[in-house]
Amino acid sequence: MFTTAGAKEDSLALEVYMAVLATLGVAAFASRSLFGNLLVRRRRYRVTAVNRLDEFAAGRADCHALAAAGSSGNAGPDLDETKPDAARVRDLVTNGKGVMPSFEDELTSREIADVAAFDSTSTGR
Repeated sequence: MFTTAGAKEDSLALEVYMAVLATLGVAAFASRSLFGNLLVRRRRYRVTAVNRLDEFAAGRADCHALAAAGSSGNAGPDLDETKPDAARVRDLVTNGKGVMPSFEDELTSREIADVAAFDSTSTGR
């Protein structure tokens, strides 16, 4: 089949090259699948965290007015007028007061701190 020794060596080199490419392709696919699954799980967690804050913000909009959040609720105090500091917001969101429920079981401490920081800075506090 081969007419010269060089052609036989070229054919062998091509077979080795193709085997190496196939091995690298399988390895790349396997690692991408493994790391891809880890990234998807991480994204799902972040989406869950964002949804909890979105749900909290939507509920707060029914109760409190806060121009920076685009909310105009009137069941609770107008945050633009009362201008609560971060410590006060953190305490109220964590523990609740009166008809306002506690959100300690629904939001993480970091999410509560983020809400407190947003509310206090948005009102100029």
